[in-house]
Amino acid sequence: TSLFWFSEMKKNNLKPNEFSYSTLIHKSENYEQMIKHFNEMKNNNLQANDIIYNSLINYSKSYEQAIYFFDEMKEKGLIPDIISYSILIKKSKTYEQAFEHFSEMKKNNLKPDIISYSTLISKSEDYKTSLFWFSEMKKNNLKPDIISYSTLISKSEDYKTSLFWFSEMKKNNLKPNTYTYTTLIRKCGNENIAFSLLNKIKNNRLKPDAVTFGIFLYFGRSERKQKKLIQKFLTIFIPGKDFGYNEFRHLRMNSLPVLLFSDAIYKIAPLQRRLICMLLEKVNPQEINPYMRQKYNHLSNILNCRN
Repeated sequence: TSLFWFSEMKKNNLKPNEFSYSTLIHKSENYEQMIKHFNEMKNNNLQANDIIYNSLINYSKSYEQAIYFFDEMKEKGLIPDIISYSILIKKSKTYEQAFEHFSEMKKNNLKPDIISYSTLISKSEDYKTSLFWFSEMKKNNLKPDIISYSTLISKSEDYKTSLFWFSEMKKNNLKPNTYTYTTLIRKCGNENIAFSLLNKIKNNRLKPDAVTFGIFLYFGRSERKQKKLIQKFLTIFIPGKDFGYNEFRHLRMNSLPVLLFSDAIYKIAPLQRRLICMLLEKVNPQEINPYMRQKYNHLSNILNCRN
């Protein structure tokens, strides 16, 4: 719709201004379209504003592209804001890069927000560093969110510490999500505890994802054991369904996402359709390459997941 009215504007000999391009770039359907409008804007001798540059930094496909637009933004005399730095911190490949942008942000008298702190907690290389940033967040009167707590749970050095942060999260009225429970399952190292947590996923009306499912395979050291684990997993979410050897053979793998896009999955027994559809719902088609997206759509249609 925005592109239609933009075209109509030019048809009527009206010259688009910075605001017109800013709106068009912000509403672009993809990064390539965004760059096209941005270059057209520059060719028309119009100066991009900080909103446009923040959009370009945010939708850049790599950290290097994001840095390119960040540097160009400063060269044009525009001052990066908290949004600019938060995006760069999030896109940083390493903790060192993230910390460098965080430090620069503070030197420029910008107050870090919860996104900046949560990202540093996530990118920290060890539990001690994560805990430091978590403490700094609270010192600055920022309330930790589900991401902050879930990351601490993941980086905890043992299951007991993970449980402590899980308890703290609930005390602060934050509701655990699938990632939180899956992380606890990975940390617990006990099959019975793992299935207890899996039941909590169900009881809280959450859905297990590919990672949740894959972790259970590590509790079994043999095909027979893995088969029993998968059967138990399915029993929780799809009661009363048999699980034969063929189904097990198709589901057994090192990485569930790989299986979901393999040819073998098309032979899956109809009884398991609900499980696979449930896992497919966790996949964002826009975040996978065109070939995989074609496989995803084909699989969804075969299994009739949308019904």
